[in-house]
Amino acid sequence: DEELTTPVNTTVLSAGDREVGLVRWWFPGARREVEALDEIAVALIDLAASASVRERLNVEKGDIELVARTEHLRTILLDAVAHHFRSPLAGILGSVTSILNLPDDHDRKLQRELLFIIKDQANRLGRYVDNFLSVARLEAGNVEVSPEDVQLEALIYDVWEKFDEAGAAHRFLTADIDQTAVRTDANLLTQALGNVLENAVKYSPEGSTVAIRSYRSGDEIVIQIEDEGPGIPPERIARIFERFYRSRAEGVPGLGLGLYITRSLIEILGGRVEAGSRGDGVRGLRITIALPGGGPPS
Repeated sequence: DEELTTPVNTTVLSAGDREVGLVRWWFPGARREVEALDEIAVALIDLAASASVRERLNVEKGDIELVARTEHLRTILLDAVAHHFRSPLAGILGSVTSILNLPDDHDRKLQRELLFIIKDQANRLGRYVDNFLSVARLEAGNVEVSPEDVQLEALIYDVWEKFDEAGAAHRFLTADIDQTAVRTDANLLTQALGNVLENAVKYSPEGSTVAIRSYRSGDEIVIQIEDEGPGIPPERIARIFERFYRSRAEGVPGLGLGLYITRSLIEILGGRVEAGSRGDGVRGLRITIALPGGGPPS
């Protein structure tokens, strides 16, 4: 009787009221020895069932949180589109209507001014679309990095020229740029710097100066952008990189995405971004970007 073949055991792998699988086992040997092994197996199966259920609950919780975050982001983006796209569209449609209604002997200077308004508002819409697409790519983790040798000075002036009709023409730019090429992704850096410069233009008064300088510090390339705007109170400095955070300055359009995207892109490039007061007695904001001197991480 001691040497009789023991049967195959079957049990449901479950914890509480959740079934997660089925387990079958068989131990050869004497019945008494097998009974002891069966008790150990049942205990181990119970532990495995509990661990499996906990893992599934964690996955389900993560899925629920992801769906909630996605739905929240979708709601905010739709609200932002409905609110912020209307203003530039109204400017474009109003200017086009005015041009179409101009008499044949109209002043061409007025037509040119209206065309500049159309271009300005179209560029504004384009930046909104770019920012929305960037947020979507960042949320999906779908940002590709293509490193190349980049001349910072040329890139910065190219970015600045894009804001000529958006107010940059009424502000002054001073630049002191290290001439060494930086190994980084030109497109991502262009967008990151563009968002910073756009904020500097929007929040600075006409006739003010935006100052940019870059220098090497150890193994890093440091870029500093300073404006003469209202600045940010110290207790809110950390929040300016949050998604959808807006300054309390009145009459300044925007989505609150620019600096969030800048920080995200710079971190993808292996760098970091900080914000603070200028520290030279002049009111304004200083944004400091530090990039690895050798380029983005592999």
